[in-house]
Amino acid sequence: MRTAVEATGSSASFRDRNTELFEQRNDFKADLAEIERACDEITGPDAAQQRRLRMLRRRLDDVTSEIVSYNMGLVRSYTRRFTSTASADDRREFESAGTLGLMRAVDSYVPESGAFGQWAFKPIQREVLRSVRDVDHANLSLGDFEKRPAILRAYRQL
Repeated sequence: MRTAVEATGSSASFRDRNTELFEQRNDFKADLAEIERACDEITGPDAAQQRRLRMLRRRLDDVTSEIVSYNMGLVRSYTRRFTSTASADDRREFESAGTLGLMRAVDSYVPESGAFGQWAFKPIQREVLRSVRDVDHANLSLGDFEKRPAILRAYRQL
């Protein structure tokens, strides 16, 4: 299977497509907010407004799904670090945790803050590391698990 960068030809076009998808997503969110403000609080939305709201929510979900599937390479590239010795079930669990982090990044992303890949790295990392800790090191606290790379480095130097 080709990665998204290979499919589009370059990382610049990958960023352009991401930017385009997030612009669509923000437009749908703005339209939804506008219609929800326009609805009468007492009587609620009329039939036409309800149809429009459903359509916009479906389009928003479709664009969000497309963003997530378009950026799954970020999750796969990060989880690859932990899957060399992991079982197939653990690999799937790490990838699903990374996908959850990716979804959280999509929900919280602000396009003015820079490239989405840089924005998404921390949420993906946080969820994958939490999953790795739960699977491989259930007896370690989160603080101890975060210190683990430094401890292993020091152990190797000895």
